[in-house]
Amino acid sequence: MTHILPRLRAFAQRRRKTLTVCAGVVFVGGFIVSLGSLKLDPTAISITPLILMTAVLAPLSLGLAAFGLQLSAHALGRKMGFHEAFAFSAFARITELLPVPGGAMTRGAALMRAGASLADSARMIGVTALLTLSMSVALGGAPLLLAGYKIGYAVIAGGAVAATGATIWIARCSDARTAVLMVVLRLASLGVNVLRIVAAFSAIGFAVGPVRSAIFVVCDSLGSAFAIAPGGLGVSEIIAAALAQFIAIAPAAAFLTVALNRMAGFCASGVIVLLVFSKENFLENAK
Repeated sequence: MTHILPRLRAFAQRRRKTLTVCAGVVFVGGFIVSLGSLKLDPTAISITPLILMTAVLAPLSLGLAAFGLQLSAHALGRKMGFHEAFAFSAFARITELLPVPGGAMTRGAALMRAGASLADSARMIGVTALLTLSMSVALGGAPLLLAGYKIGYAVIAGGAVAATGATIWIARCSDARTAVLMVVLRLASLGVNVLRIVAAFSAIGFAVGPVRSAIFVVCDSLGSAFAIAPGGLGVSEIIAAALAQFIAIAPAAAFLTVALNRMAGFCASGVIVLLVFSKENFLENAK
């Protein structure tokens, strides 16, 4: 696996534009096929859960991401204001869909703007991404275990070990308090993401509780980690469809749920970025 992932990422970088187009086709095609499989009319999708996801939960996720970016800067001995971190977090979400590794580059640029070096910024972004992924994996193992799959023990243990390693690295880089805050912040973020998944299922008429929904929180992190497509576009949804079979949920419903969650996050981030640019232009013209 250690040899496969670097080669996969190198291939993805060389074919980034092509893979972006393919990912878009997979995403849109999968969305349409899933609607047809469930015999769900797009007009039948409930609006209230979508509004909750887009106007409340997605911005809350971005707020937690902003606090995480501030903590990353603090761990490197730098300071970053919340408003700046919030704007960069929203912009990072948007740039993840570009045919470049935009999300990581944007977060790294934010740390460098705060005064961190390129090397330190890259290491911090990588370690915090590992912490997020490993904690997501550990959380996703719980539904597998409750569904009767003993592999859930291995999934939880593997995620916990990786998360512990990342936490120790952060503690050595900064201090134990910062490392603990990083973990607590990600626990809160995972909780919000679970609620987003529950709301997305509700939007398409499926009553799926938080416990079973937890397995899909890992999809976004896994899709991005493999770097096959920008932001894991299409890949995260396919992973969700595959995982759904382990907990007796229709794969098409899982695909739609993760897709709707992605779109809600993208819309919220887009609005925030537009507001930030509008404010900057207004202040510039007022000078």
